[in-house]
Amino acid sequence: PGFAYNGFVIGARALGGGVWEEDRKFRADGGGEGRLGYESPNGLSVFAAAGRTNKLARYGVDLGMIF
Repeated sequence: PGFAYNGFVIGARALGGGVWEEDRKFRADGGGEGRLGYESPNGLSVFAAAGRTNKLARYGVDLGMIF
Protein backbone atom coordinates (compact mmCIF):
# COMPACT_ATOMS: atom_id res chain seq x y z
CA PRO A 1 0.00 0.00 0.00
CA GLY A 2 1.12 3.54 -0.62
CA PHE A 3 0.33 7.08 -1.65
CA ALA A 4 1.79 9.10 -4.54
CA TYR A 5 1.62 12.79 -5.48
CA ASN A 6 3.51 14.41 -8.40
CA GLY A 7 6.30 11.84 -8.35
CA PHE A 8 6.70 11.65 -4.56
CA VAL A 9 5.81 8.27 -3.06
CA ILE A 10 5.25 7.16 0.51
CA GLY A 11 4.37 3.58 1.31
CA ALA A 12 4.96 0.40 3.23
CA ARG A 13 5.69 -3.21 2.42
CA ALA A 14 5.78 -6.47 4.29
CA LEU A 15 9.04 -8.32 4.85
CA GLY A 16 9.24 -12.09 5.19
CA GLY A 17 11.90 -14.73 5.06
CA GLY A 18 14.37 -16.41 7.34
CA VAL A 19 17.61 -15.79 9.20
CA TRP A 20 20.49 -17.97 10.37
CA GLU A 21 21.07 -17.37 14.07
CA GLU A 22 24.44 -17.51 15.82
CA ASP A 23 23.77 -21.07 16.99
CA ARG A 24 23.33 -22.05 13.30
CA LYS A 25 19.58 -22.48 13.51
CA PHE A 26 17.37 -21.23 10.69
CA ARG A 27 14.32 -19.31 11.91
CA ALA A 28 11.41 -17.69 10.12
CA ASP A 29 11.38 -13.90 10.35
CA GLY A 30 8.88 -11.24 9.38
CA GLY A 31 8.12 -7.56 9.78
CA GLY A 32 7.57 -4.42 7.78
CA GLU A 33 9.29 -1.52 6.06
CA GLY A 34 8.39 2.13 5.48
CA ARG A 35 9.48 3.81 2.23
CA LEU A 36 9.74 7.41 1.04
CA GLY A 37 10.89 8.31 -2.43
CA TYR A 38 10.58 10.10 -5.74
CA GLU A 39 9.86 8.68 -9.20
CA SER A 40 10.68 11.01 -12.09
CA PRO A 41 8.74 11.00 -15.39
CA ASN A 42 11.79 9.63 -17.25
CA GLY A 43 11.79 6.43 -15.15
CA LEU A 44 14.49 7.18 -12.56
CA SER A 45 13.64 6.65 -8.90
CA VAL A 46 15.28 7.02 -5.49
CA PHE A 47 13.83 5.69 -2.23
CA ALA A 48 14.91 5.80 1.40
CA ALA A 49 13.64 2.93 3.53
CA ALA A 50 13.71 1.71 7.11
CA GLY A 51 12.44 -1.68 8.21
CA ARG A 52 12.23 -3.89 11.26
CA THR A 53 11.67 -7.61 11.67
CA ASN A 54 11.80 -9.82 14.74
CA LYS A 55 15.53 -10.47 14.23
CA LEU A 56 17.00 -7.44 12.43
CA ALA A 57 16.74 -3.76 11.53
CA ARG A 58 17.45 -2.52 8.02
CA TYR A 59 18.05 0.94 6.58
CA GLY A 60 18.97 1.85 3.04
CA VAL A 61 18.62 3.78 -0.17
CA ASP A 62 17.30 2.21 -3.39
CA LEU A 63 18.09 3.62 -6.84
CA GLY A 64 16.07 2.39 -9.77
CA MET A 65 15.23 2.87 -13.44
CA ILE A 66 12.29 1.71 -15.53
CA PHE A 67 13.36 0.22 -18.88
